[in-house]
Amino acid sequence: MNPTPLPIQPLSECDDITLTGGKAVNLARMIAAGLPVPDGFVVTTAALRHADAGIGSELAAGIGDAYAAIGRPTVAVRSSATLEDQPTASLAGQFASQIGVRGEGGLLDAVAKCRASLHSERTAAYAAAQHLDAGAIEMAVIVQELVPTEVSGVLFTRNPQSGAADEMLVEAVWGLGNPLVSGAVQPDQWQLDRASGSVRRTRIADQEIWQPPDASESVPLPEDRRCTACLDEDALRALWELGRRTIECFGCDQDIEWGFAEGRFFLLQSRPVTTAAGDPADLDVIRQSLQQRMAAGHGPWVLHNLAETLPHPTPLTWSVFRRLLSGDEGFGLMYRSIGFAPAASCRHGFIDLIAGRPYADLARLPEMFFAELPFRYDVARARIEPEMVNAPPALPAGSFVARFCTARRFARVNANLRARLDVHDSDLADTVFPEFSAWCGAGKARDLSRLSAAEWCELWQQRSDRILNDLTPQSMLATLLLKLAMDDLAEILGEYCWQEDTQALLQTLATSAAPSLTVRAGIELHKVGCGRLSIEQWLTEFGHRGPNELELAAPRWREIPEQIAAAARQAAVTEGPLARHQRRCEEADAAAARTRATLPARGQAEFDRCWSLVRRYVNLREDGRHCLVLGLDLLRDLALEARNRLLLGDDVFLLEESELAAAVTAGAAPAAVVAERQCRRKSEASIPLPDVIEAADVPHLGEPAATPPEQRRRAMPIAPGTACGPVCLAATAATADVEPGCILVCSNLDPAWTVLFPSVAGVVVERGGALSHSAIVARELGLPVVVMPDAVRTLRPGATVILDGCEGWVSEADTEAVVEPRATDIVLPASLIPPPAGRCERRGRRLVLMGFTAWGLFLAAAWLLPATWLRLPVSRFLDGLLWPVVGTVGKPGTVALLGAGLAVLIIGLQAWLTDSARLRQAASVAGHLRGEAAAVPRGSTRRRCIGAVLNAIQVRLALAALLPLALLLGPLVLLFLWLPARVAPAVESPPPGATVNVYAVIDGEQPVTVTLAVDPPLRLDEACPGTQTTAPVRSVLTTLYDQWRGEETPSAPLPGVPLATPENLENLESFLTRPLPSQRLAWQVLSPTTADGRFPIRVTTGEQELLLGIVLGERSPPGRVRAESQTGPLRALHLEYPAPSRPPVFWRPLQAFGIDWDCGWLGVYLLAYLPVMLALRWALKLP
Repeated sequence: MNPTPLPIQPLSECDDITLTGGKAVNLARMIAAGLPVPDGFVVTTAALRHADAGIGSELAAGIGDAYAAIGRPTVAVRSSATLEDQPTASLAGQFASQIGVRGEGGLLDAVAKCRASLHSERTAAYAAAQHLDAGAIEMAVIVQELVPTEVSGVLFTRNPQSGAADEMLVEAVWGLGNPLVSGAVQPDQWQLDRASGSVRRTRIADQEIWQPPDASESVPLPEDRRCTACLDEDALRALWELGRRTIECFGCDQDIEWGFAEGRFFLLQSRPVTTAAGDPADLDVIRQSLQQRMAAGHGPWVLHNLAETLPHPTPLTWSVFRRLLSGDEGFGLMYRSIGFAPAASCRHGFIDLIAGRPYADLARLPEMFFAELPFRYDVARARIEPEMVNAPPALPAGSFVARFCTARRFARVNANLRARLDVHDSDLADTVFPEFSAWCGAGKARDLSRLSAAEWCELWQQRSDRILNDLTPQSMLATLLLKLAMDDLAEILGEYCWQEDTQALLQTLATSAAPSLTVRAGIELHKVGCGRLSIEQWLTEFGHRGPNELELAAPRWREIPEQIAAAARQAAVTEGPLARHQRRCEEADAAAARTRATLPARGQAEFDRCWSLVRRYVNLREDGRHCLVLGLDLLRDLALEARNRLLLGDDVFLLEESELAAAVTAGAAPAAVVAERQCRRKSEASIPLPDVIEAADVPHLGEPAATPPEQRRRAMPIAPGTACGPVCLAATAATADVEPGCILVCSNLDPAWTVLFPSVAGVVVERGGALSHSAIVARELGLPVVVMPDAVRTLRPGATVILDGCEGWVSEADTEAVVEPRATDIVLPASLIPPPAGRCERRGRRLVLMGFTAWGLFLAAAWLLPATWLRLPVSRFLDGLLWPVVGTVGKPGTVALLGAGLAVLIIGLQAWLTDSARLRQAASVAGHLRGEAAAVPRGSTRRRCIGAVLNAIQVRLALAALLPLALLLGPLVLLFLWLPARVAPAVESPPPGATVNVYAVIDGEQPVTVTLAVDPPLRLDEACPGTQTTAPVRSVLTTLYDQWRGEETPSAPLPGVPLATPENLENLESFLTRPLPSQRLAWQVLSPTTADGRFPIRVTTGEQELLLGIVLGERSPPGRVRAESQTGPLRALHLEYPAPSRPPVFWRPLQAFGIDWDCGWLGVYLLAYLPVMLALRWALKLP
């Protein structure tokens, strides 16, 4: 059993905050650390707990005895509340203090005044602002010997003005410190280097007054002290050393009050620095951290859409959501259930906090799908379209085999998702959500104050596991299935209704027949405002929700009922959400009926199924959010219970899960950790960051983006409609003061804003997407919403603006509603967005790929395999097909027919296999985009955005044009190889009666007998025998070599034989060591003038035979003039036709005009192809 606490405790023995307050405990720690602290005692909270009516005689006697024990000096009487001077809140200046108190009577009065200040209005207001329970604060009173200070001041071990962690700040005044605390005098200031104590800056003030140590009021300061420094360098050095020792004592930066008397310093009180501003040094730490992560293979980073609802999560909230978004829990479990396999690198998730904001790491994000995914994200596209990170990456980054295998894995995942489409909604609505809601109801009824520390920790783990591993994977799967259904519906609309604004139509159709729980909250709130429902009844069902409701530190509506009551009163004077929802449903039904009427029977069935799925799942996404917040409310209850036990106030949320569990177990929070995070969060909040962070962006982090003040700006539409009204800027839904019919401008689309939707005409938000919770609710209510970066900073409060959620722009009402392009705008109006690709286009893309691949393999085989396998058979086929045409219409006529025929075939295939009307519209949009691009500077964000759209259109048009070429590639290539080999003048056959030379190339090693045989009417020239034998060159030369070697002296030369000199002998020997050159035999073949056609000839030697055909006249196509063999002595057979008697001519179209220009076969082809092609394109209106 604990002993009864003493009413009075010596200052040095104070170690219980609940008994002596935070200030006294801090002073006791300083005394124990050997720091110079004036002696004194403490009147405890137990003694003053019931002293509202005054100090009783027994307590007064105890105070008198303690006063006597320290020698009855002049004292200072200060408060020491249980929450005072803590990392959570300083409560500085909230309670009364008395300086220069003398005598026992004066001391008792001073203690009573300090105690009474506990219940002042100022204290109550401060507690409310800090979300502290004023009734839980108790008061102790410190009585300390008053130091007759010659100089007083404060020392901040971290500069609170700049936030610089490497700098201390000293402020000092002459005499006692009251003039400084009250702000009656400007102090001297010194900025000290924290590491060395050297003075960086000095500012000496003109102090007009001071409070002498023995005076109760301030008096004029003597002239010789005005503009004179209170402290010299030695004193500043000593104070710096005390500051360092105090940091060591508490483990965090301190705000220290001190006094200087009799040549030494006294420390009067110390509390953690709670008001440090943003620190440039913190920004340097962030930059260095990012650079190190990039060196390790991480990044770039893109602001995740989680920032819509958790723009700056507290450590406790983030420790929960980090698990939710990890590869092992929450998100990862959902992914694994449908067939993905998150890599080990994503065990702790794929989102990093950068300056407290959630950014997706584009290096780790692909690993959430599969390890070593052979795709990556396009960072340039992410700058224009940050929401692309919500889909798998599409930029190839691996081998073809790896991409093919991954595509098959994604196909299996897609099949798994489609298998769940028809059943998952009923699972959620009938089982998952009701069971979870019942479990939450049972949890709310539990008395948490009776839990032991171990039971508290166990219950936190149980609740977080149920939320993250049971509910979240199921509810988040509904979001994926909704996106799948929306994509299917968008595909149908894009296929059949592409001439309309399909995005606006899709948003109109994405409305459920029954209101979601989020919309129901607004409907019921309207009833509260109209007096048909009590606020208590509303809070029973929806009180667990609230502003920034995913943040555990954010209060719920049941905790701030006065704010939701004010929202109810505002809702009462507006049109009810139910009526707006019903009207929205009627619009959706009408749009669906119009759409169905334009669809074929097959399209109607597809449309009905997809629209039904969208309507079923759009509510489940919101209902899942409702259940998630129910679960988070249970965790908040546990956190609030920990707050009460640890006396931390709302700074309990600055601890992570594990740290909070350890603090509850130990019964004390890590003050240094809390103080450091408090300072860091304030610093992070002041750092502007871009949406995309690459290596080039890191040195510029923290630099605000310059946004010129303009009256008209582009915006991204996410809920259709138009509205006009005054701008109402709001930081949070809880503090928003909206007027009916205003345009609400806020930073994110947290669902807490939805309670205000019935009162506003439209919403402008800085970030968000079409599938965000509030966007869905806005569409249900018919409320126009657009996304406009920096809207809070650029739109003037009270200014009347026009908002267009269809075209996507915001304009001041007193300006023309013409949106001028800005270099930084990335949103394009609907008129500049090309129609989406339809099924015909997608099929065409596949055909292009298949056609080029198949024909490419065929052509490679034709050239790599022997000619007799493919090339010659194809050539003979074309000869049989086309040469009769040559004989009928001539070569120019044949080429012209081929050109015109191919033009008809190619254009016909393009018209048949492509969606010409859709592509024509895309081409028209491309023309407008070029004009739009010319109006903005090169290299600007808008120009890059337009360029990306233009490139996509050009690719679509190019693929459409390539489609017939892909299907005809092989025949076209072979035809264009056949034409120059058959109809070009250079290959024209000689006329009948011509003499043809025949040459046989024979291996020169051995003598070979070769016979040439020709069939009538051809005959051999009598001077050239049909059978010829090659010369025995090697045997003759070998004999000569042997003869030369046997001669001792050179013999006289024989006719035609060189002299047998050593040099000639060496040359001959070298010649004989190499293969002998081939020999050539020649024949002349004569033809009669009646020989018109192809006539075979045969050259034989032993069992080897080579065949060729002599072609004369125009009856047969030109043939080969050379045949080769890789085996046997007969190496080649070659025909040599006589040169034409006149220059070869194909066609001279201008000969009648005296111009002898030969356009050649290619010219004839183009003259036939181009006019027909252009005429057909014009007639068929092809793009």
